[in-house]
Amino acid sequence: MTAIASGFEAADPEPRRQSKFSKYLPLYGMMLPFLLLFFVFTVWPLVRSFQLSLTDYTGIATKEINFIGLDNYSALLSDERFQTSLWNIGRYVFFTVTLNTIIGVILAVILQAQGKFNQIARTLFFMPSVTAGLATVVVWQYIFRSDKYGLMNTLVTSLGGDIIPFLGRPTYYMPIFVFVSIWGGCGMTMIFILAGLKSINRELYEAAAIDGANSWRRFWTITLPLLRPTLLYVVVTGIIGAFQLFDMAYIISGGGLGSMGGPLDAGLTPMLYLYYLGFTRFSIGKASALAWMLFLIIIIFSLILMRIGRFTDDTL
Repeated sequence: MTAIASGFEAADPEPRRQSKFSKYLPLYGMMLPFLLLFFVFTVWPLVRSFQLSLTDYTGIATKEINFIGLDNYSALLSDERFQTSLWNIGRYVFFTVTLNTIIGVILAVILQAQGKFNQIARTLFFMPSVTAGLATVVVWQYIFRSDKYGLMNTLVTSLGGDIIPFLGRPTYYMPIFVFVSIWGGCGMTMIFILAGLKSINRELYEAAAIDGANSWRRFWTITLPLLRPTLLYVVVTGIIGAFQLFDMAYIISGGGLGSMGGPLDAGLTPMLYLYYLGFTRFSIGKASALAWMLFLIIIIFSLILMRIGRFTDDTL
């Protein structure tokens, strides 16, 4: 009997391992379609684009593909149009993310109380964020048209002023980009900040009020420190989205008409220049290198901000 029992004990772990595998087998099976799609449409394109960034690939099947190493990257670093696009997007990211965050915080603090008026106001501020992006950009292009048919120029001339070439002068492009982006994005930022405000314990404000702290003091010592995780998320995602600016720059700068960047490249962005290199000049290798350089820039900015946010959270 002892031998039989020991035999059963020796044979017991193997069926137990098989049953554990069979228990999770349906889960692996359900994950398999997603993993296949993720590999085919995400992992493989990333790997392939990095391979192409090291070649002189032009997209023409009859032309031989040559390995050129980091030549595309070095060529971009000395490319004046690429440098201009980085300067443009740097200013756009700074002003857009900064103003969008500040305005979103102000709106959230003002409209955080439950009330009929606040609910209507939140809806009105949030509506541009869920409106079709291309449609709104086309409308804004019509508003800022440089001729007398543009809505802004119609108002200016009706007041006795001269026509302003909004889309004909380089100095107007960046303010227009920033204004349209804030108009369409501050509502979404407000929603995120409102969610962060709801997570703050109201007893902290009551205790601070008892200690004699006014509303401004409570905002700086309670609201802002406890909103840091939400603000970090808003800033990081805002930077990632701003660096990928394409549709507004393409439409407002007249990319469909072949100008691609507006006068003196005032509306040129890295994504717009990537499109120009890949689909106008057919320099697929150089466009792939630009995409990877932009990816590295975004990663560096995100890591720096996440590091700063983690440091400030630890010091609370």
